[in-house]
Amino acid sequence: MVLLIYLDTRLHTPMYFLLSQRSLMDLMLICTTVPKMACNYLSGRKSISVAGCEAQIFFYVFLFGAEGFLFAVMAYDHYVAICYPLQYPNLMNWKPPRNIPVLL
Repeated sequence: MVLLIYLDTRLHTPMYFLLSQRSLMDLMLICTTVPKMACNYLSGRKSISVAGCEAQIFFYVFLFGAEGFLFAVMAYDHYVAICYPLQYPNLMNWKPPRNIPVLL
């Protein structure tokens, strides 16, 4: 999905950008626990060090917090798209507006 959004220029909108970030976030969340679990399953050991457990918990909690922030940004994007449909392209534009003077 991330590759498809990256390759197709019609999908370079904020909604699809946020969906690709959500896909990457889910992939990283899975990668915090599954490799160690698969290694333990294949080797027959069923133990983890304290440092390894702490690292897994840290990354898991950090990624859940980042995913919550991503959900908040996605909610704002949907709010703007629904409540201000005519202003949505201007509000969610990557470039700053040209009519605002720059104060130096």
